[in-house]
Amino acid sequence: MGPKKILNIPGQYYYTWLQAEPNSRLCSNHVDFLKALESISSISSGKHSLAAYVLLPDSWHLIIRSGGNLGVSLDGLFSKYRKLVEGHADLMPHHFAEPVLLEPSLFLPNAVKLLHWLPVTKGQVASMDIYPWSSHHQYAGSDQQAWLEIDEIIDQMANHRAKRHRRYLQYISAGPSLDLSDLQKGNIDGYMALASQKYLDFIQKTDSQDAEIKPSSALKTKDVIDFVCHEYKCAEQDITGNVHHRFNAKLQATVVWLANEFEIASYNEVAIYLGVDPDILQYNLRGYSRQSPQMLDNLKKRFQLISNTPSLKKASS
Repeated sequence: MGPKKILNIPGQYYYTWLQAEPNSRLCSNHVDFLKALESISSISSGKHSLAAYVLLPDSWHLIIRSGGNLGVSLDGLFSKYRKLVEGHADLMPHHFAEPVLLEPSLFLPNAVKLLHWLPVTKGQVASMDIYPWSSHHQYAGSDQQAWLEIDEIIDQMANHRAKRHRRYLQYISAGPSLDLSDLQKGNIDGYMALASQKYLDFIQKTDSQDAEIKPSSALKTKDVIDFVCHEYKCAEQDITGNVHHRFNAKLQATVVWLANEFEIASYNEVAIYLGVDPDILQYNLRGYSRQSPQMLDNLKKRFQLISNTPSLKKASS
């Protein structure tokens, strides 16, 4: 079997890793880890966004939302680290493994869980809570880094913004349900991807043809709500009526944006269905669309994918 095809699609999430040679290390002391952290954070200074990471003495593991040509950006990352530690670490050149595309709803949260458990499963510590070189602390709410983009992933793990860090901890406590070998080789023949075949076919089609996204005209507002509930692991009552949390306002904004984008319903029609003032709905949408345009675009593509299945309701149950 020949080498797998590398997918280079902007806006998608990818896992990649850097492995030291046998019996050697990438990071040997506290200073090395600090320099490694400085190096990987630089990936978010351009068109990419770092979404999760763990740094081990002999390996680095990253999940990145690509802005395009991710491999080129990764090539210079370890070179940057070698320059930072020059003089107190003797490092041979290393190269990141080819990125593995991750389907957001199906595999992305599990991949983050696996990364955060690695310090424990690799025998570095007894608890991930005491391992400092991991994005676990940002997801748990005990630390914040402006260069780490966690919102889309953590929202898939929880359905309440005010409690999302607590619910992340509940989600991750069960341990990983994914093996590292599966994450590194993917599950699709011929492609570096951990995804369903349907999702892979769809994103390649829309990427290569810039296809117009237009779901079935039979779709209704309820179908959009079912989709949003599926994506954010929430219930319909989290979306309808007057809301008191920013996360719930974001859910409403997502519903009205999708309904308008696909000409399923107008602002007023969505407002009536949700029991919300149309002006408040537009206000929530303006704020969310400014903050997270890429997230809305990703949701748009996934909605098209699911809405073309025989039953959206079944997919979101």
